[in-house]
Amino acid sequence: MGTGLEIISQLSKENPEMVFTSIGHLINRELLKECHEKMDGKKAVGTDGGTKEDYRADLEENLRQ
Repeated sequence: MGTGLEIISQLSKENPEMVFTSIGHLINRELLKECHEKMDGKKAVGTDGGTKEDYRADLEENLRQ
């Protein structure tokens, strides 16, 4: 069995008409950290002008916020 988001992804592919009312409970620091690691650091900077490396410099505090 996969993570909650993987399960939702599979369900949405198999049932495009399915409506999900909330997935917020699936988002946590570990997921955000994993997403950060998978991000391509060569893409555009954030709205604040920060890069992936800038964010990584204080990753734990950024994720806590």
